[in-house]
Amino acid sequence: MHSKTSFHNLLFGMGWNPGNIAMTLLLTLLFLIFLLLFLTLTAEPVQGQSYQVLYAFNGNPGNGAGPAFPSNGVTMDRLGNIYGATQGNGTLGQFGSVYKLSHSGSQWLLTALHIFYDWDTQYGESPGGITVAQNGSVYGVAAEGGSGSPPGNGTFFNIRPQPEAPRTAVSPWLTTVLYAFQGQPDSSGPNWVLTFDGASNIYGAAGGGGLYGAGTVYELTESNGQWAENILYNFTGGSDGGGPGGGVILDNAGNLYGTTGSGGNPTCQGPPGCGVVFELTPSGSGWTETVLYTFQDGDDGAYPSGGLVFDHAGNLYGMTKQGGTAGWGTVYELSPSDGGWSFNVLYNFPAVSVPSASLITDSAGDLYGVIGFGGLYGNGTIFELTPSDGGWTYRDLYDFPANGGYGTNPNGPLYMDTHGNLYGTTQAGGDYQVCESGCGVVFEITP
Repeated sequence: MHSKTSFHNLLFGMGWNPGNIAMTLLLTLLFLIFLLLFLTLTAEPVQGQSYQVLYAFNGNPGNGAGPAFPSNGVTMDRLGNIYGATQGNGTLGQFGSVYKLSHSGSQWLLTALHIFYDWDTQYGESPGGITVAQNGSVYGVAAEGGSGSPPGNGTFFNIRPQPEAPRTAVSPWLTTVLYAFQGQPDSSGPNWVLTFDGASNIYGAAGGGGLYGAGTVYELTESNGQWAENILYNFTGGSDGGGPGGGVILDNAGNLYGTTGSGGNPTCQGPPGCGVVFELTPSGSGWTETVLYTFQDGDDGAYPSGGLVFDHAGNLYGMTKQGGTAGWGTVYELSPSDGGWSFNVLYNFPAVSVPSASLITDSAGDLYGVIGFGGLYGNGTIFELTPSDGGWTYRDLYDFPANGGYGTNPNGPLYMDTHGNLYGTTQAGGDYQVCESGCGVVFEITP
């Protein structure tokens, strides 16, 4: 009402005459400008995504840490501290680290909990996914090194705080190798996040080793302070799949689910087979594998990227690196149906996209994932897929810009905290002083 009265006074105060066409056009334009300003000032603010770099790795051994090139994303403890692993930068023989980021005021402080070195016959090298236990102890696997035959086949390790208060903020934690993988017929090359059940048993996947050299799914159990490995399944590389990747996930009935990067359809291009989605079911005589889906490198996709994630309805979701309508990968769903599983493609990635790692999901059933290359600037994208009217709506949450100071080429699965904030890593960008392509960053995206 106030805006209408003000405009009425403006018209007649300027001596408006309906017969004056020029004056009519001028006043019409003034009215539109006045209305636009009114709507702008009274409109509700639009919420968007806020991106910030929490830490940029510098690869400088002089800072007491020296990690670079973060991998496999991050995780978080109950206090909001962030944990992850890096692949190292080769300086001083470094081949990876496990790190902790602690919030101090407006800054994030990095502590290298353990640094791995080349040809390390004790602890291993090239750490993969990290899991934080309820007591704050850190568990993980290293893909290479250890006490097995050179160059070693990887380790399963634990990193825990000193039993006494550390003398300085950079005092290392205590690292213990709980199991050293021995290679064929034992497992070899574990490199993904481990899965814990309610009985403190731990499950994982190894891309190599096993009876047939095509990888395994294994269980690690503790008894009287000693850890032992039990191989649950040996992949043959045939129709059952080969080279499992992305780890395994557990349902409420104790069944395990995962993907393989090869095997399946022998006529598929590249390595024999384009991968499968599998289920392992415990029985009295051991574990039985069921192939839930075999990729054909058509519109369905090929070569799974990372592992799987469940939603609350028991549907499985994953991504492929190739195939689909554009040939650059897909997001797919497997739904329980009449005692079997129904396969559906939710999204086809456009050209020059490289899906990376596993998806995550929130309580509303939305999916979040990472494109390592491609997107608006070619440096990667964080995206969201939302169920809508029987389909799915795709949205870019963040496109990594040409300015590499924000990080480039995101890798590893995302992590979502209880407030809906997303955390992740990039394998490059950030600080370019030591690393030619940048040493990578840890980032946060706030809704």
